[in-house]
Amino acid sequence: MRKAVGILVVLGILLAVLLLALPTGLPELSNAEKTLAVTEDQTVYLTESTSGSSWLYGVRDDGSVEKAYPQDSSFRITLLSAYGNDVYFVQTPQLTEKGWQLLCLREDGTTELLYEGTGDFPVAPEAVNVSPSGIDLTFLTDDKISVYRMELSGGEPVQLLETELAEGEIAVSAVFAEDKLFCLLSDGRVRSSRTGEQNSEALQETEGFTLLSASQGSVWAYREETGTACSGSIAVQNGSGVEVNGQAVLYGGRGGAKGQTVVVSVENGSTVLLRIGDADVRRQTPEASFRVRMQFKAPGLIFLLLTYAVCAALILFTVFLCTRMHRLAVRVTACCICLLLFAAGVSGTISWVDAQGQSGQLLETQAASAGKIREDILEELDLTSILAGNADQAELRRLIAPLDIETEEQSVSFRASVLTAEGDTVQISDQAAAGSPVASVYGEQVRALAQSAVTQDKAMQQSLECGGNTCAYDIRPLYRYGEKVGMLVSQVVLVRTDYANMLGRSFLPPFWSALLASVAVAFLTFTMMRPLRCLMERVRRISEGDFNLMPLRTASDEVGDMWQSLREMSVSLRIKDYETNATVHSFYRFVPRGLDRLLNRASIMETSLGDMANVTGTVGILSIQNRDELRASLDDSGFLGFLSDSYSVIDHQMERHEGTLLSSGFDPEGMEILFQKSPDQGVSFSQGLLGESNGMAKEQAADFFLLLHSTSFLYGLVGTEQRTFSLLSSSEIAFLHSFSRHFKGTGVRVAATEACLKAMARPCTSRYIGFVSSEDGKYRYKLHQILEGCSDLEKSLYLSYDEKFQKGISLFCQNDFYLARNLFSAILKLNPNDGIARWYLFACEHYFNKNDPGSEGYNLFGIQG
Repeated sequence: MRKAVGILVVLGILLAVLLLALPTGLPELSNAEKTLAVTEDQTVYLTESTSGSSWLYGVRDDGSVEKAYPQDSSFRITLLSAYGNDVYFVQTPQLTEKGWQLLCLREDGTTELLYEGTGDFPVAPEAVNVSPSGIDLTFLTDDKISVYRMELSGGEPVQLLETELAEGEIAVSAVFAEDKLFCLLSDGRVRSSRTGEQNSEALQETEGFTLLSASQGSVWAYREETGTACSGSIAVQNGSGVEVNGQAVLYGGRGGAKGQTVVVSVENGSTVLLRIGDADVRRQTPEASFRVRMQFKAPGLIFLLLTYAVCAALILFTVFLCTRMHRLAVRVTACCICLLLFAAGVSGTISWVDAQGQSGQLLETQAASAGKIREDILEELDLTSILAGNADQAELRRLIAPLDIETEEQSVSFRASVLTAEGDTVQISDQAAAGSPVASVYGEQVRALAQSAVTQDKAMQQSLECGGNTCAYDIRPLYRYGEKVGMLVSQVVLVRTDYANMLGRSFLPPFWSALLASVAVAFLTFTMMRPLRCLMERVRRISEGDFNLMPLRTASDEVGDMWQSLREMSVSLRIKDYETNATVHSFYRFVPRGLDRLLNRASIMETSLGDMANVTGTVGILSIQNRDELRASLDDSGFLGFLSDSYSVIDHQMERHEGTLLSSGFDPEGMEILFQKSPDQGVSFSQGLLGESNGMAKEQAADFFLLLHSTSFLYGLVGTEQRTFSLLSSSEIAFLHSFSRHFKGTGVRVAATEACLKAMARPCTSRYIGFVSSEDGKYRYKLHQILEGCSDLEKSLYLSYDEKFQKGISLFCQNDFYLARNLFSAILKLNPNDGIARWYLFACEHYFNKNDPGSEGYNLFGIQG
């Protein structure tokens, strides 16, 4: 999972670096709208709008682009005007022709909404001119021109004037400046009119113009036939101004503190910015700074990175399910869903691209159809008269009248123009004045298309992106009496498209199909994997030791074969399990229980030859005192039954009191039992042992004797790999082991060394009965009789004469055998069953009758009769 995350992060970083390194198409003069504004600081402001973004940027006097202002991408900026260092601009919605907004970009970079056109002004103005008097808005319709003025700070527009066009006149553009209304007609004339106090109208006309705009409160026009840019009403009326020398001037203006004339022109196939001063002409291609380039790239970069992030998240989620989920059906379903979603995304993208391509092809078809219809119309008209300007104006309007068709998803606008036979100049159009270069009206690509149509002498179509919209052009030659007299241009513009509906049609069907397919895949996967899941449950039960399989009906496929193999394996495992359990059980009967715990092993199977441990605890030496008598009175089977019953009692009590048998085998003469936690376990064990044996029939009851001693000893495994024995190595236990037989017939059932007695956590009733020592004096232990296993009567009896008993032992050790003999004799009269007192009486008699008293020591059982 971490590797997958690391790989995707590295790929994301590489993608981001690659996208940053790729060149951007913004800013690009060839994509800019046909409007500009020059501020007082000589900055030329241009605008560009596409379907993905909308920008307003300024080109400084040195040609660099240092500032760019992103605008609402759902709007397209169509008009620019400057006043001081503020830029006023009009923007219209991308997806509709209705509604517009007038905004102001202040010098500090803030944008202010001044007016929003709805209701009385549904159509955007043709021109905006800002002067100290206010903001003048010029509206142009088919038959009249209206001018409204509003305050610099905004407010409701107030009508200044309204004039109607003469019959047959076609206005290409209009602007109100210097208190005059200037109108560029389709024949290249600029008409200026002033409304006086008596509503009189003075008209002045000048010919040969192709462009008209206003800048810094003054009118600006370009005269194509002389290549002159005219600034101011007088220069326009006289046709005088600054020589531009541009090949195909697209648009321009004048402004700034130096009064520069700025035009955008197409030269040798490239769009350049010309700054014309008093003595020089500078051609510039705007160069954007790194910060501006990053601004232009940000929307596309963010979109691509978000798309990558969604894909990466889907991949990581699939990897997570495949690595962390243990169900095969979940992993298979996750992989299938991931692939289906990727396929849906690819299919939707291909469908979207194909729809865009089909849209362009459809527009080309519509453009060809529109061109054919207008060609048929021209065949019915007097084309020679039309081109000479002598035809009926109604027929001319019929030829170039725009046609708008609106459907549920899109709005298509049809326009037409007639070019010269050479295809380089406009003759008749409602979009441009006569004499306008084709490149300045339609762009360089359409000019090239027109030249191809002229060269090949046939109709040609092409779809292009222009101003954020998709356009298609049909250019075909026009003939009159066998002679080519012009070129007909039919333009089809896709003004508005319901992108949401198009996206829905492109992406929703694949994703809905992917969703339904995912549900079907999940259902089929989980259904087909259900027998495998049952198989997994049975395998898990077999792994837990349950080899019993219930009969199950399965299909005749791979899963069915696996079920059959599992059944056969289960039967084999049951047989092997039975044999193994029988073998283990048989061998385990000969292994001391708790051996693995003493040797610090997890189980008995992990023990090996040579394992050993130093063990500290209380060892009880247990013997059956009446074994010889019962062996003599019972036959072989009866004696073995007696020993088995005796061990059954011992094993039961060891299990209750956590005792561990240290002996490798069962020895009635003495078995070592470990109580590792506390000596109290040994006392409790003896009580349970005596209590259980007392409840048995007397002739079959075992006479147990237990000697407890707390010590440390070595315990380990010796032998060979084929035969191994447990070994308890302790000279102390071996020394005490020899005393068990001496307690036979003494009435002592449980005895303990003094060290063991002191280690007990609970008080224990006992009496001191003497000491034992080895011949070399290495071992010496004081022994105490534990009275907890006796009946209450016996315990009371022992305690009643314990003081005399202890005094007798003291006198015995002081060689006062006469007085000691009298005390022990008196004790035996009270309790004839006290075997320890009987031995001391015998020892006193023995030493009393000898000439060397105490020469044989004072050890308990040191003298044997």
